[in-house]
Amino acid sequence: MSNDRPRLRRLLLGLAALAPVTTAAFLVLSTSRRSPADPREVEPLLASKRFDEATAKVEERLRSNPDDPGAHLLMAQIALARDDQRPELALEHLARIRTGSRSFLAIVRLNEGKAFSAMGRYDRAEDAWIEALRLDPHVPEAGWALLGLYYIQGRREEAHRLGLRLHAEEPDPRDRVQLLVELLRQDAQTPVHETLIPTLAPIVRDHPEDLHTAIALGLAMVRSSRANEGIAILRDAIRRNPENPDAWDSLLLGLDEATRLDELAEATAKLPPSIAGLPRFDRYRGSIAQDRREWNEAAEAFRRARRSDPSDFSSFYRLIRILRLAGRGAEAEALDPIFRAATSARQRALSLYHEVNAIKDLGTAPHPELYRRIADLREQMGRPDEALAWHRLILRERPDDPISRAAVERIAANLQSEGNRG
Repeated sequence: MSNDRPRLRRLLLGLAALAPVTTAAFLVLSTSRRSPADPREVEPLLASKRFDEATAKVEERLRSNPDDPGAHLLMAQIALARDDQRPELALEHLARIRTGSRSFLAIVRLNEGKAFSAMGRYDRAEDAWIEALRLDPHVPEAGWALLGLYYIQGRREEAHRLGLRLHAEEPDPRDRVQLLVELLRQDAQTPVHETLIPTLAPIVRDHPEDLHTAIALGLAMVRSSRANEGIAILRDAIRRNPENPDAWDSLLLGLDEATRLDELAEATAKLPPSIAGLPRFDRYRGSIAQDRREWNEAAEAFRRARRSDPSDFSSFYRLIRILRLAGRGAEAEALDPIFRAATSARQRALSLYHEVNAIKDLGTAPHPELYRRIADLREQMGRPDEALAWHRLILRERPDDPISRAAVERIAANLQSEGNRG
């Protein structure tokens, strides 16, 4: 399920294929007698893209049973599977479904999300996919659709948390591994900012209330040498969401990356009291102190930032640099080998992802040495919880593996200590 960026982009745009669970859901909720919309007849038509014929069969079924939930679901999925997608029609059919089954309703929400995504309503798509997972944590594709959306919108921490949660709940061994592989890919293969702008700009123009798409567009513009436009979008996001920490974080990040440090200091001073103390803002206080040559204050701010997000390479690098400027060379030297290992791991991440993604039996056959390499790399990249998950996969196959058992005990203890300290 982790076939790289094209697959996730198709999910984001609502072009995912028909979920295989549809047949089962249709058979459960339809009458047992053979009907003109029997899925065994409809599915071959869909597979060969004979959508008009498939539609005719399901419409015949609806004429005899207008409230058949399985038929309405098929109609919605046909509308979404077509080359000329019809998301509005899909939503009309989905709105007519009445069911007491949580698992079936989760499939309805999944397809609502696909329809909204095809319409460029990423905010409503996200809500629908989250609701699908709430109803049924194992609903096909909803988690992957969210991971794809978070990837495009640059929401790396939300993708990280979601991926680990889905991994812990996933019963299929192949998909359980693929979720961890996807988290590796998202850190190793970031989107090209210039390519995001043509996709996101029309959505933000038509739906400026979609906070996270506006943030993604604003930051993509800042990173594409269009800082004035990007920062204007980020300021508008705060105007619409004055207490939202994501909105403020994005503006401060844009100002920091654009080295507009006077504006950064001014904006940081205006943080609402309800969110001003969040650790995510420490890195900006470090930048402000660095600009003012307040080396010790900057060092402590970057240290706090790294503690709250060990995967933040920028804060880690700046911490070491500021420690040297502050005359605290011994502290810098102690951190330097850790930083160099993290940098090396980041440089190797993409090639390791390609190596892993090429293995056909991943998750269905043991690969303990490969999993250990990934675990070591993810720990060096500041993702100890992912490293822990990889070591636990090894222990599923080799319960007495001494290296992974020791690593699990060590990492789990460190994570607990960090949690208590936080």
